[in-house]
Amino acid sequence: MYSDRNEILLHDYFDNLLSEEEQTEFEDCLLDNIDLAIELGKLKNLQRNLNNLPSNFTPQDTVIENIINSLLSTNLEVKNIDKKAYNNKRTKPEKKKSKTKRELSPKTKYILKRLLIPTLILIVLSVSVVGYYGYIKMNKTTPWFVNILKSKTTAKFETNELIVNSTFETTESQEVEIVIKQCGKIELLGASKIEVLNGEKSLNSIFYYFGNFSFFPDLNNQLFELNYYAISIKSTNSIFSISENKGNTNVMVVTNFITVKNDNLEYRIPANHQFNISGKNEVSIPINDKSSEIFFDLINSYSLTKNHLVLGEIIKTSTSTEAFTLFSLLPQVTPYYRDIIINKLQKMVPMPSNINKENILILDQLSLESWWDAIYLANN
Repeated sequence: MYSDRNEILLHDYFDNLLSEEEQTEFEDCLLDNIDLAIELGKLKNLQRNLNNLPSNFTPQDTVIENIINSLLSTNLEVKNIDKKAYNNKRTKPEKKKSKTKRELSPKTKYILKRLLIPTLILIVLSVSVVGYYGYIKMNKTTPWFVNILKSKTTAKFETNELIVNSTFETTESQEVEIVIKQCGKIELLGASKIEVLNGEKSLNSIFYYFGNFSFFPDLNNQLFELNYYAISIKSTNSIFSISENKGNTNVMVVTNFITVKNDNLEYRIPANHQFNISGKNEVSIPINDKSSEIFFDLINSYSLTKNHLVLGEIIKTSTSTEAFTLFSLLPQVTPYYRDIIINKLQKMVPMPSNINKENILILDQLSLESWWDAIYLANN
């Protein structure tokens, strides 16, 4: 936990109110206080969510006054027209005479004022509905724009714009860039195939068939999702790539982290880690790019055999570099080995004060996410 003074400093730091010396001192404090760093992350996430909220409709001060004047004027004109039509039926046309403007009676004014409130409510609701559908329409970002980066042939694609439900395929000799307006870009190298599933600012998604694929988000990107049969990969601000080599489909996380979901199991994989996709719904154990070849071989061997002797060697030889690899093993091993892994991880990055070992042993999702955040902050 952290003191009241640190909480005050946290908000001053978030609001850029600290001097350079105080800011440096507070950032050093963050390295030693995981709970404080997590709170800072929550504040930044809240600020990002608030920035994405649509603005509310606020009428000008003169709107009510203009509506009242318009209603009063319209009512008076209608009464004059009705009276004139009635007189024309009874008498012959006479020479026009100038008439003085009649004042509305108190009773008529009262009735108009009573009608004004529901009229205003109707106008506000109408503006809100129009604004909502206008916002939804503006939220669309399709089509996606296709740019050819490299091609050994002069053949052109049928269109340089992609829309929802359209399929796009490249040949072995082509390198293509697909720009998603204000959200990011996709690069396809060589023979590749994708299908556009959704094209909105809040969600851009594709189905990946095959090929060498990379995603680069813009700062405005909210969510990009890649689907591959029963597996989905989600990225908000992360660069990641997929490559195929000798029948293997390899996924590499370049920045931040991605969220992977398969068989109703959802977990996050951080930057500098890679994993393989086998079949239509199998994801291998993620490994740090900096891990040794021996550790890579141990993970591959355990993935194939599930041998407990190999698992024991993995736990024994792992270092802080393999913290996320150990963490990803927790739901895949028996409670006995889960307890051993927890003890090993505790030496690398202690659990936050708001969770306990029992919650991790039973794989409580909130507790797992909290410890994951702590490990992520400690390694970045």
